[in-house]
Amino acid sequence: MRPNVVTVTSNTTSDVIPLDIYLGAGFNVGMAITATGDIDATIQISLDSPFVTDQSGRTWVDCPDATLVSATGNIQGALTEPCRAVRMNVASGGDAGDGVKLTIVQVGIGA
Repeated sequence: MRPNVVTVTSNTTSDVIPLDIYLGAGFNVGMAITATGDIDATIQISLDSPFVTDQSGRTWVDCPDATLVSATGNIQGALTEPCRAVRMNVASGGDAGDGVKLTIVQVGIGA
């Protein structure tokens, strides 16, 4: 899979990034948060379908990789537990400079 990048330029949540749970070679997603200045950003995951029109009913939980919860600077982490979607929730610092960027890469057969 090519890297998938979302940027948040205010204190809000990013667009939803769908993940492929059917790759068949284990579930591995590398993620990196990068930003200029002080931030507070958390990666959140969902087991709900990322393809529904009404996103209001989706359940989000903080990433099981603690390094990606309340991150205060540039950080890298990983997901090995299957989930259907990822987003970044920026509590502060999203309006500084070029915002806060989340880059993810998912690996597996066919990726």
